Amino acid sequence: PYTWAPAAASDGEWSLREPPQVHMVDGKPRVEDSAGRGVKRRKTVEKDPRQLGEPKDKASHFGNGTKRRGVDGRMWQVAMLENLSEVWVPCEDKESRAPPAPEPEPLKEEKPKAKSKSTPESAAASMA
Repeated sequence: PYTWAPAAASDGEWSLREPPQVHMVDGKPRVEDSAGRGVKRRKTVEKDPRQLGEPKDKASHFGNGTKRRGVDGRMWQVAMLENLSEVWVPCEDKESRAPPAPEPEPLKEEKPKAKSKSTPESAAASMA
């Protein structure tokens, strides 16, 4: 069991091959301590980088400004980013768009009310 190992010089040399790795110890599979081969690693679940609710179709399949209904029922529009990639951007729906706030009316000066000649006390006195 020899193997060829090229040396720094022009001539290579033959050397002994490393012994094979032991996969079984005393009739049981060998367990490695490190998280290397033979150890099951937990798979990480990556979140979908897309926004929630946008259409399932790729934005790059449509022209800039194209509107489509998303999976959330809202309207989405294709927009182009600075790096020339196309993405879905939510549109402002007519129903969701709030009407413009009315302009406040100018303050009016209140005129003092004229005092009535009869007061509650004088009315009670006249009835008695």
